[in-house]
Amino acid sequence: MKLSLWALCVSIAVGLKIEPLPNNDRRALLIDKISNSLDNRQTFGPAIDVFSLQQNDGKDTDDCPPCFNCNLPNFECTQFSQCNVFSGMCECRDGYGGVDCLVPLCGGLSDGNRNRPMRENDTCDCKSGWLGINCNLCTEDSVCDAFVPEGLQGTCYKGGLLVNRFHQMCDVTNKKIVAILDGKIPQATFSCNKTAETCDFQFWIDQKESFYCDLDQCGYSFDSRSNTTHYNCETVACKCLPDRMLCGEKGLIDISEFPHRNDPRAGRLHL
Repeated sequence: MKLSLWALCVSIAVGLKIEPLPNNDRRALLIDKISNSLDNRQTFGPAIDVFSLQQNDGKDTDDCPPCFNCNLPNFECTQFSQCNVFSGMCECRDGYGGVDCLVPLCGGLSDGNRNRPMRENDTCDCKSGWLGINCNLCTEDSVCDAFVPEGLQGTCYKGGLLVNRFHQMCDVTNKKIVAILDGKIPQATFSCNKTAETCDFQFWIDQKESFYCDLDQCGYSFDSRSNTTHYNCETVACKCLPDRMLCGEKGLIDISEFPHRNDPRAGRLHL
């Protein structure tokens, strides 16, 4: 019974008819007929080898763009985010989303990146207790409860002193920078991780990111007389976002080549 059922399926697939035969003769005849049919299958239409690769001289005939894969050289995870080598997707840092981590996230930092909406307009509508360009800045202690074990109360540290991890934002008041921006508002966001001894920095113009930096081997000291925290990082790397202000946009200066990694001037911050 099993052989007859299998024979029926194969006969339909290859387009041949198998007549009823005694049990002893079915298997041999079936193999012969299938073999002959496959050898002459061009009579039923063009043959298709599903295991062969179509040769198209390297030209992409598909109208759709290639899927994002950060393992490939023509795709990049911005903000110096990590690329997952197994999925080919970026693992974005806090407050950033999209396939390449370029879009600011809204909502609130305590929700986690996966649960935060991507910014759709020029500014974010942050949840209560959060503010900033990408809603990473806490304004009250209660919203930080999500970062401590259950039963404990979190603390929102608003100053420049690093306790565990922090996010900061400030307006840029450098007169030379302000002068070339024609009324647009320059701002900077800054975050640090005490355990990892790392920091990152983003420069924004009218809440549109221009360039970002990654700083490693960071230490800090607090000056009680001036109420200022000094951060010094041994290595720094920065990248411009192409065609953004200060990074190639027509009519403005281009700082795409500065600062370079290991430039000692670039790793000093004062909050």
